Amino acid sequence: MVEGIHRSYRIAWLLAAIGLLAVPTWASSSSRRAKPPTTQQIVKQCLPSIVSITVLNAQGEPAVQGSGFVIAPNLIATNVHVVADAHSVTANFPNGRSEKVFGIVDYDTDKDMCLIYANTNGVAPLTLATLDNVEVGDPVMALGCPEGLGASVSTGIVSGIRNYKGTKIVQTTAPISHGSSGGALVDSHGRVLGITSFFVQDGQNLNFAYATKYLKDLIPHGLITYMSWAEIEQWRATHPAEAANTTPAPDQAASTSTTPQPTTSTSTHAGSTSSAVTGTSYTDKPLAGLKGVAVDANDVGADPKADGVDIAALKSKAIDRLKAAGIPIFEGSGSSGNDSAALLDLSIGGLRNDAGNYSYTITWELIETVRLVREAPVVTYGQTWRSEYYGNIGRYDLAKTLSDTSDTAIDDFIKAYKEQNPAK
Repeated sequence: MVEGIHRSYRIAWLLAAIGLLAVPTWASSSSRRAKPPTTQQIVKQCLPSIVSITVLNAQGEPAVQGSGFVIAPNLIATNVHVVADAHSVTANFPNGRSEKVFGIVDYDTDKDMCLIYANTNGVAPLTLATLDNVEVGDPVMALGCPEGLGASVSTGIVSGIRNYKGTKIVQTTAPISHGSSGGALVDSHGRVLGITSFFVQDGQNLNFAYATKYLKDLIPHGLITYMSWAEIEQWRATHPAEAANTTPAPDQAASTSTTPQPTTSTSTHAGSTSSAVTGTSYTDKPLAGLKGVAVDANDVGADPKADGVDIAALKSKAIDRLKAAGIPIFEGSGSSGNDSAALLDLSIGGLRNDAGNYSYTITWELIETVRLVREAPVVTYGQTWRSEYYGNIGRYDLAKTLSDTSDTAIDDFIKAYKEQNPAK
């Protein structure tokens, strides 16, 4: 009986195939569903956005080769360990085009991912995906430049989704090799699931990529700042002990290092154990040509606020100090006359321990539209001046200490402003 039923279905489908019987509605609907793109279509779509990254040392010799991919205009994602020790960096596209990388926009050393800044005009950014609907067994492709072989593709499946210290990591059978670090692990629709970062040397095809959900957090929203390679070199020269403090991860596809924060000077602020980083420059001529600034102050921790830190009062006091120094004050960064959209912003962080003492930071920074005078001039919106003080102090001294420190930082800004904008 069962065999007879099977035979009837086979006859029905045969008749349908030659047009003598209508295909059931559910079958015709299924046949009209959009098919996922083929491997060739995904490669054609994604590969132009994959770059080979060449890192040169101070002698101008190739030091590291890695991979990267375009995720937004002028932003390329890669691993921190690919570019951390760079003296200069070049992004090489599959069509033979090469672009100078100006510096690092943002980074996360814990997840070994960063964004670097280069001209990507004409290159479509890849789409980032989440792991919400990803299952073990789903097909994936690794796109990168293993061993310097640009525009390479390998296929595999998701063999696991790991959670290491709260970080999502995709395990895959898609092979990666030395030089693949910073490449893209894409799904069956060409969306990036992860940034290929490391493999187990002695394992059987054990390859790993950090989830791109963390990469999304690094993409700036309206603000683009970067640390130039010259600033990084200066930091290394003045902080050799800290620069040498690295924690390599096992079996990564390039040498690893901790990327430093830029700095230009340090000093001690009287009244607390503090250090200050002032005048950190992200442009060739910070503060030059300003007609004034807008002032903002919104960011203050709950503990400092509860212990009497009035950020609105600090803002008002800063404005009075700037006005007294002859610096015009605008209502906002977009105000008429504020041609550089200059915004001087205050933020305060503080953690109170059980004894009531504070570990605090107070930061004033200036954001403005600037023209970066490089080999290829760039107009962007970035941080051009910054002053940060931090230290430890009792809760009853916190409000006064922050007020005094804010005054010191504003005086530093006034001095820097007047040096770049002398009275006519």
